[in-house]
This record gives sequence, C-alpha cells and structure tokens, in this order.
Amino acid sequence: MTSNEIIRILERMAPTRFACDWDNVGLLAGRREKEVGRLALALEVSDEVVDRCLKEKVDMLVTYHPILFHKISRVNDDSYRGRWLLSFLQNDIVCYAFHTNFDVAPEGFSDEAADRLGLLQRRILLMTQKRDEILYGRGRYGVPEIPCTIDGLAEEIPELFGIEDVKTYTRYGGKIAEKIAICTGNGQEFIAPAEQTECDVLICGGVSETAGMDAAKEGVSVIDVGPLGLEPLFARLVQKRLEKELDDKVELVILGPEGW
Repeated sequence: MTSNEIIRILERMAPTRFACDWDNVGLLAGRREKEVGRLALALEVSDEVVDRCLKEKVDMLVTYHPILFHKISRVNDDSYRGRWLLSFLQNDIVCYAFHTNFDVAPEGFSDEAADRLGLLQRRILLMTQKRDEILYGRGRYGVPEIPCTIDGLAEEIPELFGIEDVKTYTRYGGKIAEKIAICTGNGQEFIAPAEQTECDVLICGGVSETAGMDAAKEGVSVIDVGPLGLEPLFARLVQKRLEKELDDKVELVILGPEGW
C-alpha cells in the first residue's frame, strides 16, 4: 500500500476538518506515494522513537502529537525537532499526525473513552465546531449504565483503562456519580464545562492540585489519570482499528506504552 492509501483510511477514521483551528494534523512530512511495508504508531516523536523507526526500517509513522506544531523557519540539526525531521526525510519515512480531530471525530478517542465507561445519553463536553447544523467537540459526558460512588469509580478506572494509578480530588467520595464527564488529555479547560453541565465527576489528566481542589469545592470531583491523561493508549486503539483495514503486506509496529 502507498502512504496515500493509508492516509485515506486514517482520514475516514478522523477527518482533518475536525481538528481545532490551532492544531496541525495530517501529512506533515514525506511522500504521498511512498510504498509502506512497515507502519509505526506512537504517542509522539522522541529520540527513542526516531532510533526505533530507523532500526526497524519503518516506512511511515503515525503519532497523536504532531511533530510540527508551531511554525518553524528552518530545518537543520541545531534543534532536536530539526534533527528528527532530517532523519525522517533522509530515510524516506512519512510522518502523519492525528490530534484533536481524533478526539472530536464521531467514534473517535472521546467516544471510545465514553464507551469504556458505559456512558448513556452521551453529549459533547466542549464544543469546537458546527457543521451542517451538527455540533462537534472534545470530551463527552453522560449517565453511567451502572451507577457507583465517586470513590468506587476511582477504584475502577485503572482496570478500565489499563493505567497504574489515579489521583482523586473530591469532597463527596461516597456520593453516587449520576453524571460523568471524561476527556482524553489535559483536563484544565474541561473543568468549567463539567461544572456548567452539572457533572458530578470529571475524568481527565494533567490537572494541577489547585485546579482539582477548586473544582471539588465547586461540586465537581476530579479523577486525574496522570500527566498525559489517556493519550498513551492512542497507539493500541488505532492499531485495533487499522488491523481491519490494512493490506496483509503492511506490518504494524507499536512504539509506546501497552494499553487497550
């Protein structure tokens, strides 16, 4: 398969038009007609990921965090990002990124997380755009299929999402969580929408202690799943979806944490 054929599959999963205005997703480096025998998935680019791509002779890399986020004026080996790009371009490795479009897309990252929680009567937590009279956005909230206390929910999260530990900010641990909100990454900007929609608890990552305690005082308990939220689960989730779509000749390589 060519990289362009794979890109068409990826963009059916999460069209680039769903990305936030400030984001940078899609084909970021490389050739559209590159023949791909080995496709790698990773949360983000790092020195370790670059080294493994070269060692394992990867033809295309798909990440959640874009290698190019802010505009750059030059590509050279004076910076780590420049060195990464030079390595990919010199070795003819295609770089593609999902990000907020994968959060927003129907049946994308946000919906997958909500599915794991068994949320019913599901709605969007943070609106980002409106297309053809349909609202789209990041994060979800809804009513749990099987209600439990906030403390009980915090105990279930590690097993549900394959993570090690959580930190809970609450003043009502014994209260039944009748309405639950969840986002896949940093939860700071999702606290206010969770309060406005009268959610009992927000599951997210990267919340400061001050923000978590302030939210709890306002009646929204926060279950923090770690600095990166649920994002490290990206590669395994996309792997499961791509396995049904790719040619048998394309081998998938996971460069990152286990999960999902």
